[in-house]
Amino acid sequence: MVILDFIRGELKKISKRRIITRKKIIKDSKIFDLLNDGFYISESIIDVNIINHLIKKYNLYEKNFKKSYTNIHIPVIDKKFLNYIQSHEKINFIINTFYSNVYKKAPILQTPPSIVITNPVIENSNKDYKIPSKWHTDYKNEFTFHVPLIDINTESTKTLYLKNSQNNININFQSLINIENYDYKVVPLIAKEGSVIFIDVSGAHRAELGKFRIMVQFKFTTGNDLITKIAKPKFYSLLSKNLKENFIPDSKIIKKITENDLNQIQELKLNKNWFIISQSSEYYNQYINNL
Repeated sequence: MVILDFIRGELKKISKRRIITRKKIIKDSKIFDLLNDGFYISESIIDVNIINHLIKKYNLYEKNFKKSYTNIHIPVIDKKFLNYIQSHEKINFIINTFYSNVYKKAPILQTPPSIVITNPVIENSNKDYKIPSKWHTDYKNEFTFHVPLIDINTESTKTLYLKNSQNNININFQSLINIENYDYKVVPLIAKEGSVIFIDVSGAHRAELGKFRIMVQFKFTTGNDLITKIAKPKFYSLLSKNLKENFIPDSKIIKKITENDLNQIQELKLNKNWFIISQSSEYYNQYINNL
């Protein structure tokens, strides 16, 4: 068992070492910063009308959410929003260039996009939060971007990133990280509404709890660890349970919205690498049926 663990660790290091070698060919400053730092924030590139459309449609106002010890997730299958994001030239350029140069593969949407609401109770520091507030890394080859729907400032709940840690061959994917073992700068990823926060989540990161945060999250891999492989549809019933317990208005509001969007899912003009959305009907139905 010890030998197998050692071999797995060495294979992970080899995989990461190849990534570091490829980074030398990047010349574009945005991609260069992303690959060297592990993150890049593109300020205010999303149309404010698109942001307001989501907020109004889903009633995404702070007063509508209880303080809680968990993130709240709402699957997004809104046609207007998704068509806008997947056709956004700058977003596509950054993601595609990152994957083609780092992994020599195309990015594949890993999970259906979701609105993530964090309104934490922060008085009890001993509570076991269902929020990823410990230093960790994510799935192999995973990359994410966040679209803040409100400003994320120094007082907000936000992502902290261990700058340059994605380059460390001793930091493996899907691991908890003791940052006392490393000498990297901790950077808070703050941004205005409508910005896009690009994150190489092979580097160490965590949530820092603070005031109300709301964003849309998109997650990609090279085709590994898709939602249909790593979680059963009933997982989405847990997500709807969290919403039902913490959404102050009637959760049937969200149920009706999601049902209507699901009925129109065939009208989405999906990029071929976003196929996971159309393949996740069972997950959406689990979410709907438990609201």
